[in-house]
Amino acid sequence: MKIQVQVHSLEEESLKTFKEEAATHKIQGIFNITLANALTKEAYTPEKSLEVCMPLLEGHEGQILILHEKKDGTFEYLEAEVKDKELLFQTESFSVFGVLGLEAGEALEAAEEEKNSAILWLVLGVLLTGALAGVTVMRKKNTKREA
Repeated sequence: MKIQVQVHSLEEESLKTFKEEAATHKIQGIFNITLANALTKEAYTPEKSLEVCMPLLEGHEGQILILHEKKDGTFEYLEAEVKDKELLFQTESFSVFGVLGLEAGEALEAAEEEKNSAILWLVLGVLLTGALAGVTVMRKKNTKREA
């Protein structure tokens, strides 16, 4: 197996949609990672998820995400872990990957939005449950009056 890594310039026109997808995040770098059979040069597609390990880019502190442009042109965000100055993430296919950084404030803001969203759904759930219980009680009272 042969691993090939091509580092892309952020100025390349071919990466326009990639940059649009990542617009709200700071792009640390964009890489095209491929696996190929060393003898036949044919592209290799793994049968299961593989872990990618690469050196952590200097000068970034905070949360890091991986943006993966899949072969079909869609995008997915992958969680990344920083361990011993290395960046680790799992993927099931290889193509163009972007290392994206969230500044500390953005990471906190994103976490706060997620928390607020969860609280909103909880409140809505409680309100709906209360409304349904109220309707049930009213129907029972009306049924007793009619009898």
